Amino acid sequence: LALMDSGTTLIMGPRRDVELLALGLHAIVVQGVFAVRCNQSLPRLSFSIGGLDYSFAGEDLFTQRLGAWCILAVQPTSYGKWTFGIAFLQKYYVQFDWGNRRIGFAVANTANTTDGQENVIAIARLQSSRSQRKLCSWLALSTSVDFWFAV
Repeated sequence: LALMDSGTTLIMGPRRDVELLALGLHAIVVQGVFAVRCNQSLPRLSFSIGGLDYSFAGEDLFTQRLGAWCILAVQPTSYGKWTFGIAFLQKYYVQFDWGNRRIGFAVANTANTTDGQENVIAIARLQSSRSQRKLCSWLALSTSVDFWFAV
């Protein structure tokens, strides 16, 4: 289960998954959040959602600078689900098609598309819930989320 949430700044994930990701990036905890040295070269990080990959270059993974340290845009949550907030939505345009119970993704025009990534649309079926009548900034996806690094 994953959420798209325009009210969340970061990409939040299950603690164990994010700790493994941070380990792979050689991140440390600075003031309670995962951070890496700003001059550190980071590998491309991809999230697989609904069988399609959504990639982020190293510079896409920084959200704030604290001296020589850059805060990662991916942080753990005790919620146990992936939540894709503004850090994801800045790179990928999301179209909510509530009538057909699906979400479409495409690389946003403002995103750095020089990495050869094509503008593609991916559709993920929405998980039905009792809150369907309620208008909100997030929608649940009935799909698993995996992440991997490009080497």
